[in-house]
Amino acid sequence: MATEQPDEHVLIDRAVEGDRQAFGALAQMYAAPLYTFLVRRSGSRDHAEDLAQSALLRAWLKLPTYRPSRSGFLPWLLAVANSVVMNEHRRRRIPLGALSREPSRIDPDPLAHAEACVELWSLVDRVLSPQAATAVWLRYGENLEIRDIARVFAWTGARVRITLFRARGALARAMHAEESVVGIAPTHGDRAHAL
Repeated sequence: MATEQPDEHVLIDRAVEGDRQAFGALAQMYAAPLYTFLVRRSGSRDHAEDLAQSALLRAWLKLPTYRPSRSGFLPWLLAVANSVVMNEHRRRRIPLGALSREPSRIDPDPLAHAEACVELWSLVDRVLSPQAATAVWLRYGENLEIRDIARVFAWTGARVRITLFRARGALARAMHAEESVVGIAPTHGDRAHAL
């Protein structure tokens, strides 16, 4: 008889009460998106592993401040992780590195490795600033809501929407420029709807 995994809310409640096993289960539940976020923010898999440990420790210590009514657990955890990254960069005086050129998922299914997807994320990394590219990844790669992305970066919702709007425009222009260089003439009404 299989035991059922407690849902996120039960685990959070237990973790807030000091249950380390519940927090461990939450950490396992969100390990992949946390690690992917940190790889993208740091540009290094090795550094991301260290940052993940720091972020989870900070999250454990800050868990009593988590308010489910404000956002889901993943956006809160990514906000904590973003704070760890920013503190690390300030401490070491390392410029915020370019995003990793790796696909957006660490352990995706075979379809996620399709050439078009890899090329699109490569274009995102080449064309956009690190923060804009991360915002695009959070929105379209992780399907986070605008308010959750705002929480991750400590931005307003309007700033997130503007950043995404400008990013889509920059990507559309870059895609159009690449089509022109290759000699592919876009048909009337074609738009870059990749994102």
